[in-house]
Amino acid sequence: MKNKFLIVLFTAILTIPAVAQSTGSSEFVQKRNDFEAMLNSGTKDWYNNPNAKEWFKNCHTNIFSILDAVEIMPEWRLAIDLPDTEGLGDESHIYVENVNSGKKFYGYLNYVKLKSISAESCWQWFLLYNIRNMLPTWWHGGYSSSDLILTEEDHQQILKYIEIIPDSLIDSEEELTIGGLSETNYRILKDYKIKPVRVDVNELKRTAEITLCTWNDWVGLTEKNFSIIIKDDNTANVENIDYKTIIEYDCGVTY
Repeated sequence: MKNKFLIVLFTAILTIPAVAQSTGSSEFVQKRNDFEAMLNSGTKDWYNNPNAKEWFKNCHTNIFSILDAVEIMPEWRLAIDLPDTEGLGDESHIYVENVNSGKKFYGYLNYVKLKSISAESCWQWFLLYNIRNMLPTWWHGGYSSSDLILTEEDHQQILKYIEIIPDSLIDSEEELTIGGLSETNYRILKDYKIKPVRVDVNELKRTAEITLCTWNDWVGLTEKNFSIIIKDDNTANVENIDYKTIIEYDCGVTY
């Protein structure tokens, strides 16, 4: 009877989906901070410093020294072109270049693989997916950029730059020009508790779910869930993004 019970228990354990769930965010936050600091080290005065452009065209080694749980396919290197500082606006442009032929492709994530199906690898892949939000933009090029809000410190940084508008004036023409938050909505944003970044990986299904908050000056604070599919060759792609707006915000700068 005892042996039969053990067999049933062992069989049940084998049928449990292999889910690596990670809710402790300190390692994820530290990796984000390290990656951001490395990128910022090459960004200083990029619009006046010609060496910055050269740094980003040769940033491959720097990037993968931080993101060491992902790798790029052989014969390819990652490079970045900084924004054009003329016209209405531009973003940084990330691409891969073949080291032999010199051919360039902008679908850079097609060449990046996870070293393992794990929360660590998925998070580092996500940082590379999100890299354009960490790079310089020029004027209107920044409208679509979002900051990752992972900690209370990130939250406090948002609060420093928000224009607070008295509730009595929130519907006035002046508010539409300068942008900002009503006193009521500012209190809601200030009191909001930032949830830790969450990375859930299902090894059997080869999927991952990443949940976190982002901030955009023309959108506000948003909670997002990224559904990631991991292919047989360990490349990945974002299959779906679900949004939940916590508080709407518009900084008012549109020209």
